[in-house]
Amino acid sequence: MTTDLDRQRLATLDKRVLRGGSAFEAEVAVYSGAEGGFVVKDCSPMHPLMRALFGRRVKNREIAIYARLEGAAGVPDFVGVIDGDAFAIEYVEGQTLARHLDRPLLDGALANLATVVDGLHARRVVHLDLKQKRNVLVRPDGSVAIIDFESALHLGEGILGRALFAFLKKRDRAGVVKFKSKYAPHLLDAGEEKSARRERVLGALWPFKRLGRLFRGLFGRK
Repeated sequence: MTTDLDRQRLATLDKRVLRGGSAFEAEVAVYSGAEGGFVVKDCSPMHPLMRALFGRRVKNREIAIYARLEGAAGVPDFVGVIDGDAFAIEYVEGQTLARHLDRPLLDGALANLATVVDGLHARRVVHLDLKQKRNVLVRPDGSVAIIDFESALHLGEGILGRALFAFLKKRDRAGVVKFKSKYAPHLLDAGEEKSARRERVLGALWPFKRLGRLFRGLFGRK
C-alpha cells in the first residue's frame, strides 16, 4: 500500500516523539496537521547494518500483519508506506491500560480486550507482546486498541503452522489473564484463576527476567 505521505510532507507537520530511535530500534512518532494525526514507525535512525539486517525486515513483516488485519476490530488502520524505512498507521486516542481507570471503563476494556484478541486469532495472527500494558490503549468509550505488531506473526494452515498457532495463541491469552488478575480479579473465571496462579509461579522462577530488564535499560525500551 502506498500513500501521498513522504519525507517532505512529514517535515511540514507537527511531530511528537513517542519512542526515540536508536542504533537498535526504530523511532515511533505522532505527526499531526489539519487533516488529523497518524503514527509513523521509522527505522532510518538505526545503525545501517542493523537497519539492513533487522529493521527493514521487521518493518515489512509488520506491514504484512496490518494487511492481514485490515478491518479487524481493535487494530489501528494502516495509512500507508512512506518509503523503504517508514510506514504510517492511524493514531488512536486513548489511555494505557492501568489501575487508575474508572472501574466500569476498566472492566469493559478488559472484556473487550479478550474479544479483540479472539479477532486476531480468527485471522491466524498472534501478537506475542500482550503482557506489556503499553500495547493496549483504552478509548474513551471503553473499547481497546492493540498496538505495536513488531513481534506479531501470521501462521499458516500447514502442520507446523497449526502446531505453533495452538501454542503461541496461549501466550496472547495469558496476557489477557494477566491484566484481569492485576486490575480486575473479579472478572476471572475458574480456568483463568488457575492460569493466573501458574503464570505467577513461572514468572517468579524465570531466570532471564532481570536480564531482560537490563537490556531494556541499555537500549532505551521501557
